[in-house]
Amino acid sequence: MPELPRNNQFPLADSSQLLFEFAKDLIKNETLDKVSAKKLEAVLKQYRTLTEKKLNSFIAALTPKIRTTLKRAYHRYLGGGYINGGDIKKNPGIQPYRLKDLAPKFRKALDNSVVNSLGLIKTQNAQTMLKLEDIFRNWATIPTKQLRASLKDPKVIEAHLKKEILNEGDFRQQAIRHLNFILKDQTNKLNSAMDKITGDNLGAFGFIWRMSRDPRVVGNPAGLYPEAKNPKVHGDHYHREGKLYLLRDSWAIKSGYIVPRAGAAYVDTLPDGEPGIPIGCRCYRESLYNLEDIPSEYRGILTKKGMEFLKREF
Repeated sequence: MPELPRNNQFPLADSSQLLFEFAKDLIKNETLDKVSAKKLEAVLKQYRTLTEKKLNSFIAALTPKIRTTLKRAYHRYLGGGYINGGDIKKNPGIQPYRLKDLAPKFRKALDNSVVNSLGLIKTQNAQTMLKLEDIFRNWATIPTKQLRASLKDPKVIEAHLKKEILNEGDFRQQAIRHLNFILKDQTNKLNSAMDKITGDNLGAFGFIWRMSRDPRVVGNPAGLYPEAKNPKVHGDHYHREGKLYLLRDSWAIKSGYIVPRAGAAYVDTLPDGEPGIPIGCRCYRESLYNLEDIPSEYRGILTKKGMEFLKREF
């Protein structure tokens, strides 16, 4: 995951200083309890303007790092579809040259992932800015010891403001964690998009759902998330492991060779989407291109016509 740009590590740092300086003046002039709404809103407007400027610079500095991170996933996929650090090859029966033929479509998916990542990061930082603004407005207008610490000691008040109210350290760490989550999630979504492009263009008729096999998989009874709190956003992926999902418009369906039965289901019936699409999903698909690749437990999807076709193939 990329590090924050060194010369602009956190877009709220300089603009937050505006709030500190404003508070210092209130404390120094002993007008903390007398600040006017007009004066407060003026400094908050100045704070927003500077923060937005810093945020734009932050995004500009971060853009090449994000593209580099996502391009690694793109190149790994072109090399044969390796994921999880190169441990698993998702497309074992596909020659690399066939994937390279799809490179222009993969690059469009890459560009979309970069744009989505930057949009999410900008939104997250803008929300942080508004949150800091609301916290400061409350601090400056509600005269309670919990918000102001001791009104008699300016140093105590300033320290309390920096550490407990505008806790920039926490906000910065939250921003970094969110940044890394966004990039991991967008990398998974990029892999999922390239999987779909590959399957759609090379004739997949379905796929086997594969999960990450660790305690973080949603639905794992012994894991961190034993239940799916919102199945429409992120379902129970633990129990989807090994299940067959069919593409409704595939050649095998249209030819009457297979039908959705024997435990198989159509992909478009999944409430939260395909592998890698739900937020935080690290699952992936194992695409099926030939009828002989259908696992034995799902051979019941073959129609009489499909079984005859399969016999002719052999």
